[in-house]
Amino acid sequence: MNSPTTSAVATDGEMPPGYSHDQWETDLGPFSPDRFDRLADSLSRWQVQLGSGMTIAPVEPVSPGLTFALAFGLAGRLGYVMAAGRVVYVTAEADRRGFAYGTLPGHPERGEEAFHLVRQGRRCRSGFGRSPGPGIRWRGSERRSPRLCSSV
Repeated sequence: MNSPTTSAVATDGEMPPGYSHDQWETDLGPFSPDRFDRLADSLSRWQVQLGSGMTIAPVEPVSPGLTFALAFGLAGRLGYVMAAGRVVYVTAEADRRGFAYGTLPGHPERGEEAFHLVRQGRRCRSGFGRSPGPGIRWRGSERRSPRLCSSV
């Protein structure tokens, strides 16, 4: 991992020097058990990333300790970026499902990102959190979460 902590996005605690804690939430509509399970399955199969135009390898569901690579094209067909990460935890609670990964050396960012689906009363919400550290920061990541809903 190329960040000084593991699972920093799981808490709202103090970040290491140079790191922040960003969070976004999106309302995905009414809750139903079947819909929640379908959305959670999509989340665990990288649909947020795939729906954002990324390629993921290996093509398998997220699991703790899974090391993966992702690639995505740059605007204007100027090339592509490859990045590696490792899943640091998976959440499988009755009203909360998701995972977080930490970046590995060579990733254009340093830090962690978390993707969660949460039941809040009669609503489903997707949550995206990250604790980016010093280095290049890619903006627009907050637009990933709504794509989960459109793929299910």
